[in-house]
Order: sequence, then C-alpha cells, then structure tokens
Amino acid sequence: MNIELAKKVIESVISLGAKDFILCAGARNSPLVFLLEKAQGINTYNFFEERSASFFALGRSVRDHRPVAVITTSGTAVSELLSAAVEATYSQVPLILITADRPRSYRGTGAPQSIDQVGIFSRYVETCIDIAHETEPLDFSNWSGRSPLQINVCFDEPLIDAEIPVVDAKNISVVQRNTPFFNISQKRVIKEPLVVVGSLKEQDLPAVVSFLEKIEAPIYAEAISNLRGTESLQHKFLKGGEKSAEALLKNGQCKTLLRIGGVPTLRMWRDLEGKYSKMPVYSVSDSDYTGLSRAVTHFIGYQNLAAFDVEKKSLEAFATVDKEVETKISQLLKKLPLSEPTLLQNLAIKLKGQSVYVGNSLPIREWDLVQPTDLKHSRVSGHRGANGIDGQLSGFMGWSKENESQWALVGDLTALYDLISLWPSQALKTGPQRIVVINNGGGQIFKNIFQKDIFLNQHQIKFSKWAEMFGWDYQEWKDIPDLKSLPERVVIELCPDNSQSDLFWQEYRGL
Repeated sequence: MNIELAKKVIESVISLGAKDFILCAGARNSPLVFLLEKAQGINTYNFFEERSASFFALGRSVRDHRPVAVITTSGTAVSELLSAAVEATYSQVPLILITADRPRSYRGTGAPQSIDQVGIFSRYVETCIDIAHETEPLDFSNWSGRSPLQINVCFDEPLIDAEIPVVDAKNISVVQRNTPFFNISQKRVIKEPLVVVGSLKEQDLPAVVSFLEKIEAPIYAEAISNLRGTESLQHKFLKGGEKSAEALLKNGQCKTLLRIGGVPTLRMWRDLEGKYSKMPVYSVSDSDYTGLSRAVTHFIGYQNLAAFDVEKKSLEAFATVDKEVETKISQLLKKLPLSEPTLLQNLAIKLKGQSVYVGNSLPIREWDLVQPTDLKHSRVSGHRGANGIDGQLSGFMGWSKENESQWALVGDLTALYDLISLWPSQALKTGPQRIVVINNGGGQIFKNIFQKDIFLNQHQIKFSKWAEMFGWDYQEWKDIPDLKSLPERVVIELCPDNSQSDLFWQEYRGL
C-alpha cells in the first residue's frame, strides 16, 4: 500500500535525525505529500523547482549539522537534484534525496515520467535504496551519514489508497550514528610548516584553536575557517594573506604545508601540484578528500591534531615578510577607494559580529583578501565542496537563522544563476536577510586569466525588478553607506568602479 510505504519512509528518515523536509509536490509523490501535511514535530518547506529546493536543503543541513530531506516527484524532476548532490558529496553533507518513482515495471519503457532513477546520481550518493512495498527493508547500515543518501520510492495507482495516518516525530527515536575516524598510531613531527586552515564546523573550532595555540608556525586562515578574530592567534596569522603565504614558500622559509579543515580556496594550493610538487603536505579534516591529486599524508578527525609535533621556529622572520606585504596591500586599498576589494573591506568592517555567506568565484577570494584577521563575524560560510556557483543563494536561504542578521555576498552571474532562490522567503521565518550582488558586468574572475571577452559574459542587467518580483526592497550602492536603517530583506546592487578594480588587480599581481 502506498500510504503505508510512505509512512515507513518518512518515519525512517526522521529516525536518521531529519526534522526538515523540503517538498516539491507532484502527482507521483502525493502519498508523501499527504502524509507530511498531517505530520507533527517536523518542518515542511514547499518549493515548485527542485534544483533550488535541493540547495536550500543543503544550506539548512550545513546550518543545523543534521540530515535534511528533499522530496521530488518522478522523471526529470529527480535529475534536478544532481548539482546539490555533487556539492553535498564533496562537502560531506548528509543530504537525503527522496525520489518518488513509478512502478519498477515501467523502467526502460519510455512511459510518461518514467526514467531510470536508480543509479542516476552515480557516485554522488553514498547509498541508493530502491523500495516498492512496505514489507521491503530500509537498510541504512551502508550509509555513514556524511554524504548524500537516495531513497527511491515506487508508488502504483491508485496513489492515495488508504486513510492518512498522523506521523509524530516526538514518538520516533533518532538512531545515533558513529562517524568513523582514523587515529594516528604514533607521533608525527612536521618541520617548519605553513599552516593553511580552510572551512571548519562550529563544533570543531575548540580542538583546532587549542592545537594552533600550542605551535609556533605562520597561519593562513581563510574567512570560512571562522578563526579570524581569535585573539590568541593574532600574532601567528598572515595578515598579508595569500601573497604572504606565497612569499614564505618561494623563499623557502616553510618546508612543509599543513592543511586543516576544508580544501583551501587560495591559488597557492593549486601550485602544490606544480612548482611546489615536492613539498610534503599533511592534511587533517573531517573529509575523505585530500584536495590534491598527488600524495598527501591525510587524517580524518581533528583529534588527530594532538598527535602532531611541530618544530619550533621564531616567528620574527615570518612577521617581517608578512608586514611588508600587508603594508603594500593596505596602501593599494587606500589608493583605490572605489575598487571592488576596497568596497568589500569597508563592508566587512561594518558587518562585524554579523553572519556572512560568501559565494564562490571572485567574491570569496576577495573576502579572504580583505577581511582583517582581527575582525570577528558571527558565522562565515559558503558552499566550497565542488567550488561551483550553482545554488549559492538558495543555500544562503536555507542557511539563514531566525535570531541573526545575515548577509549573502555573490557575483552578478551567480545571482542570475539562482533567481528562483527568493521563492521561500514569504513563508520563511528568519532574521534580517541582505543579499549583496556585486554587479561588475560579468564574470570578472576570468578577465585576468584568458584576456578574452567571451569568458566574461558581459551584460547590462540590473536587479531591481528581481527584488520587486519577490517583494524584497532594493538599493544600489557605489560606496558603503551607514547600515543602521536597512530594510529587513533587501537586494543590494554593489557597483564598483571597474577601472579602479582593474588597476587594483594589475598592481596586486605585481606585489
């Protein structure tokens, strides 16, 4: 029976820890829709478009550190989840994909809304369970809870075949899952390292800070590490950012590299495949992925940091190099007050204590460059698993909290890629949400790479009508104003002086 099968699926997903269900209602998933409509103790969010829904679910899972389920009808609706599944795989987020299906006998027939849904996500789900009857098992023993899970549910006609029961999450026990970690069996000595810290979860910060306080080594902390503003580490942070890190490697002042957290954003990380390919790399994170194609000594679990010994070396030599770079960058920012990096630094300073979601491509690199290391924001996050621009604003909407003021910072093409993202805002209870779209007329990150306009996707689009369509306020900024009287939900179009931005990057590359 369909309703019994739907009940089994929903109760099983709740037992995995899911409280939020992102629902894209259709005919084939109607048994799940009817069941969720009466369910108690859960949150349901309605979407009409699966791609945005899945990234919203991803953002909510990142926010709450627990599984979130997105539910689709059958056919091509299922394929719309692939991008989010890819991001969740490389970010190691427990996204649950519940995909409604027609009976198994329809597969391979070309019948309407019948595609091969089992295996459609390939390696981008850790486990795929295909179930067609309530008596069939739902076995999650092969799912670690650290990557996506697909539950493909086959429903036959008539779709609503019984009275709808009430599922109450309060009556369902959550199964505790043990995350597998690998421990270092003996002490490891790291010689004169440069420490690079990528994205970290909130619960992992104490262990990482404790380790970093004990060692004497220069630290490059990305903004999404959430370490910036940590007072005890200020004398170790590279305030000149990536340029200082580059100089330390180029001068041979650092003999090894220790990565902690997510795969780094900085360009220098890619150089470890090339001109620094002989440099030993150690890596500690909660992810299976080393982030490099070459040999890396990699450990899963931050408890492994306690097994590292770092050879002590005076920080004075590092500080001299870093101070020189920091001074030059500071002078460049002051020289070009309307350039994109300078505007973002001014914004970063005014957002002290607030939450910031940073989109991929150029914005996250600029934010890493300009956010002062002594400046603390409440939360800083971004989808960095696959490094794509897809679903960034939908992820921000899911990531937003009720009791915080939160900002999203994205490029113009990233915003255009996700225009449907504002759909849930009318029903979503959150604190103030401000979306800053850096409108520089295209994908300027490619300007310094290929020197060809075809890569820029140049445009003259403005975003006022987009904001109006969803009932958001709109402002256009050419400088950073006072932020005290902003609307609760506003799209801000930030328009830097492109000539000053070009000059900034030209001189920055020459530092």
